[in-house]
Amino acid sequence: MQNPTKALESRIQKKLLAVLPALLLLINGCATHPASLTGSPTASGGITDAEIRDVVARVAKHQIHPLADGDYAAVKSIEEAKAAKPPEGISWNYPWGVTLFGMLRSSDVTGDQAAKEFAIEHNLICARYYAWLAD
Repeated sequence: MQNPTKALESRIQKKLLAVLPALLLLINGCATHPASLTGSPTASGGITDAEIRDVVARVAKHQIHPLADGDYAAVKSIEEAKAAKPPEGISWNYPWGVTLFGMLRSSDVTGDQAAKEFAIEHNLICARYYAWLAD
């Protein structure tokens, strides 16, 4: 049986993954739409550009979690490869790729570089791990 807290966290994360691209599209539209340049609540449907940027920054920062490289030493057998320390905190699937892209783009509109740095580090670890697995 799954831990109720973990199940709730999983549902919340899935909802955030679904919302982040939409928020980024909204920010992009507000940044380029002439009526949004005033930043007034009436021009953007009751929420200011600063409030929208704050939401995007919060959603992006919520995705940040600990990452760690694995042990990429040369191995001579499958058993040694299975025993090697794998990287931590990485995963790769389509929704997570969209989220990482959204995190990169969020830095463009919020100016906060933490999400961008996380996405880059995540992808570097994935690349190192892929290269190690491919050998």
